[in-house]
Amino acid sequence: MKRTINFGLTSIDGIAGRLENVRWKNDDSFTALCPAHDDHRNSLSVSVGEKGRLLFKCHAGCEFSEITEALGNPPSKAEEPKPQAVDDGLKPLKYARALKKRPDFKKLCGRRPAQVYEYRNAQDLLTGYVLRFADKSFHQVTPWQDVEGNVVWQVKDFAGPRPLYGLEELGDGDRPVLIVEGEKTADTARDLFPSHAVVSWHGGANAVHRSDWSVLRSCKVTIWPDADPPGKKAASTIAETLIKIGVKEAKLVKLPLGLPKGWDLADEIPDGMDIHELVENARPDGHDLSAYLLSAKTLAKLKIKPREMIIAPFLPTSSMMLVFATRGLGKTWFGITAAKAIALGRKFLGFEVPKARRVLFIDGEMPLSDLQERFKAIGADKVDNIDILASEIMHREFHPLNINDGKDRGLINAMLDRLVEDGRNPDLIILDNLSSLRMGAEENDNSALDDILGWLMGLRHKGYAMMLVHHASKTGDQRGASRLEDLLDTTIKLEKSKTASDMNACFDLTFTKTRGIRPDPDHMTLVLEENEDGTMDWQHSAFHTITPRDHTLHAIYLGPSEDGRKSFTKQKDLEGVLNLQAAAISKHLRFLRDNELVEPKVLKVTDKGKARLADVFPDETFY
Repeated sequence: MKRTINFGLTSIDGIAGRLENVRWKNDDSFTALCPAHDDHRNSLSVSVGEKGRLLFKCHAGCEFSEITEALGNPPSKAEEPKPQAVDDGLKPLKYARALKKRPDFKKLCGRRPAQVYEYRNAQDLLTGYVLRFADKSFHQVTPWQDVEGNVVWQVKDFAGPRPLYGLEELGDGDRPVLIVEGEKTADTARDLFPSHAVVSWHGGANAVHRSDWSVLRSCKVTIWPDADPPGKKAASTIAETLIKIGVKEAKLVKLPLGLPKGWDLADEIPDGMDIHELVENARPDGHDLSAYLLSAKTLAKLKIKPREMIIAPFLPTSSMMLVFATRGLGKTWFGITAAKAIALGRKFLGFEVPKARRVLFIDGEMPLSDLQERFKAIGADKVDNIDILASEIMHREFHPLNINDGKDRGLINAMLDRLVEDGRNPDLIILDNLSSLRMGAEENDNSALDDILGWLMGLRHKGYAMMLVHHASKTGDQRGASRLEDLLDTTIKLEKSKTASDMNACFDLTFTKTRGIRPDPDHMTLVLEENEDGTMDWQHSAFHTITPRDHTLHAIYLGPSEDGRKSFTKQKDLEGVLNLQAAAISKHLRFLRDNELVEPKVLKVTDKGKARLADVFPDETFY
């Protein structure tokens, strides 16, 4: 038996399920990748017009017939958008009072519905109807008010988040709640579970996010999924949503194996199946991993946004970087100067920062006066893109943060969610430093680190990049459990420079671990000095790693006379000088020309190539 989700393409939710990269709007329309052409950005708009007709428009110019043909089963109630009608002055109503008779659904929709489901709020006031037709399509009919104050019924979706079906069952909120999928199933389940307030949502498994679940905040909830992967995934999504809004309890029914695909409580109950025992034994959501499986083919088709560089090439979005050094060497100076460069979109230590981004700096130990002095010293006091969670304020006005504590990790997650809502979500989070932010932890215990690693991985998967500032051990390596190293994309070691004096900060920087392209240079000496404008910044001298390609470039510059006055005429001439095979030399030349270090058609070093040679061979002069 087919479930209500399988109502085909006459529903906007059914259309959404057939398209890729769907982005819903507040008016319950959406955009998506157009199926009629090779789309790289959302050019297709889909909305609901009069009498529930679906409106399609491809802004790249695809014909209406091409769109519906690409969908594979052209919807019978679809049409091209018409010019926007003149505002008729109608305003949406939350509910309709003193209704003497139902609206004329045939007049509104052009046909009679097979089922009519009344939607009422917790006060038993009518908020609208959902109509189910013989072809298993659905329309919403909702109350509106005209300029004279009269109630006018329209074939339009509910204004704002959709209400749940069966809210009048809640009463004073003391009854346990059972959530099922579909209005028909809810009507049947009320007779099966008279002790429960049975509710559902409209639109099927793909429309969970469009409903208002906040009304269940004070309830104890059990969710009964449909017996198929979309139904189970929808149930898990509801459970996760309810937990986030703070419900007292959210449990999932574990269905027995062997049920027909799509089975629900509106179907005949199999012999020997005790539905009340299943509800009684429901447990908090443990997630069925099979609902999240991807085939390789599906994975290949996913439109995945590539990671961008925050600092190129070593700090991408969704990454984790560790900076470690001994006490007092200048780790915080390094962190705040990086924050300023990223916030302004300016180079950091000579590395490109492609664009300005927001930074969240979480301080674990600095006195507020020192923190203020340092941010002023680097000229960051006028930078808008940096938010600071200061240790001293947390100690004075709340409590010191300890990321070993799950509650404090939850507080940081909630703060990040709030920053997202306010449009201030950071791309980079700097934790300065790990020791002070996880007081009382046994640093050498890998198991004690597991909860924090799981939390950090979760933040990375949400798109955040993290810079973890940490202490070095007595041996000079990063302090504490080694398991942290496994998750890192980049590790930077700061150690006292041989040229260091009593100046503010002076140290050698080394990239000890990188994924992908290795930074060039990967070793440098940094000195914190005052600029002409009075702000502090790094002066840096690089130590470049000499590669085999650099030796090839050097040989090309020197030429056959080894003094730079003449150039080789043939690539073959380089073989004897470099003692390399022709294939290796060809590969080097391809790289050098692609990077504009050697002229395209002749064996002559460019000005850019001479600058590279000056970096890697500092004792020589290149004209």
